[in-house]
Amino acid sequence: MLMVPAAQAMDYTNFEENGWSVGMNVGKSVARIKQDTIRNDLENQGFDVVSVLEDRRSEGYKIFAGYQFSPYLAVEGGYFNLGGFPILANTLPLTDFRGKTKLFGWNLDLVGIMPFTEAFSAFARVGVTRNDTSNTYSSNGFVDVTGYNEDGNYTKHKYGLGLQYDISPIFTVRLEAERYRLET
Repeated sequence: MLMVPAAQAMDYTNFEENGWSVGMNVGKSVARIKQDTIRNDLENQGFDVVSVLEDRRSEGYKIFAGYQFSPYLAVEGGYFNLGGFPILANTLPLTDFRGKTKLFGWNLDLVGIMPFTEAFSAFARVGVTRNDTSNTYSSNGFVDVTGYNEDGNYTKHKYGLGLQYDISPIFTVRLEAERYRLET
């Protein structure tokens, strides 16, 4: 999972004063649903799969709180929602097999910061996520969707890179890309 948010991170305090901050990112999410698995499952049930259409893009967001220990090191934790990703399988005989996978969870990241100037810096993050996957599939009755409608929760890792600019001591703007390792 890749999330590339053009973000506004609102840093309500300066780390030199007490280090705490809160923020929000919004942007585009891109996912790869296991299209081959769905195709193989339907073919094993005797259907001729004409096509599997999926929407790999969605809107995502995260809210977070953090603590900056020094100009070079911070920790951030929060909630993320990467959106929903619909899929439709066109088969013969017609099955009207469709579904949607939603991806969300909690994260805790260690953030390394490389200041270039007093206001402009780059950062890299590595962290752990507690993920929830919600699957909702339906059919006209020809396909048993029971195995597809299972939700999951699990722990994985993530990483990311970004740039940030301190507009003022209490407001920072970020541009970042993150890679979430999720099971779809």
